[in-house]
Amino acid sequence: MSANHIYLFILDGYDKTVSITCMSSLLKLQQIMATMPGCPRVEMVFKKDIFDVFDHLTSAETTENDTIIVMNSRFGIDTNFLLSPIPDALGIVVPAYPVSNPDSTLDWQKIAMAKKSGVHVNELKQHGTMYNFVAREQTCYQNRFIKTDNTTDVFCDIVKFSPSSLNELRQHLHGANKLDIPVWVDITTTSKTSIPYSFSGCVGNQILKLFE
Repeated sequence: MSANHIYLFILDGYDKTVSITCMSSLLKLQQIMATMPGCPRVEMVFKKDIFDVFDHLTSAETTENDTIIVMNSRFGIDTNFLLSPIPDALGIVVPAYPVSNPDSTLDWQKIAMAKKSGVHVNELKQHGTMYNFVAREQTCYQNRFIKTDNTTDVFCDIVKFSPSSLNELRQHLHGANKLDIPVWVDITTTSKTSIPYSFSGCVGNQILKLFE
């Protein structure tokens, strides 16, 4: 079932800045909305942080067929992620993306293992890039979604959820962008940050092969 209404919240912080990658995603979304028959209505709102979003949604009239998306303005995302409905029973979905902390971007142990297994030096970085989640098990729903590990926090700089999952999201959010509960990760979408790597290409295909 397609969403009746999509609430898209862009978090631009205190400095009110939006990255080029974010603006590119929004422009592509606008183009699709203008040409796609039956495109859901999208209401885009700029907010300082996710707590302002919670306040906004408290008085919003939403239905269970609606979709809520919160995106940090440093990020860009596929329009397919923005417009596709959340499958029943998934509740909370995040895309996969590299973590942006420069001190923890690379897992050097993974890089060492990749080198020992014969990976070419030009491909080592993508094998060691650390992402915003840890997979719980080798299961894949609809060949697109995997569940995160329940012992590791999930970075949720971009998160999509149904109105019925709002309270769960609010209760399990730590700081401004970490969740301490298992959620679903869309491993087919492309999310871009200031780190010039997207997940759905080489790395995403490698994970899908594990689930075959």
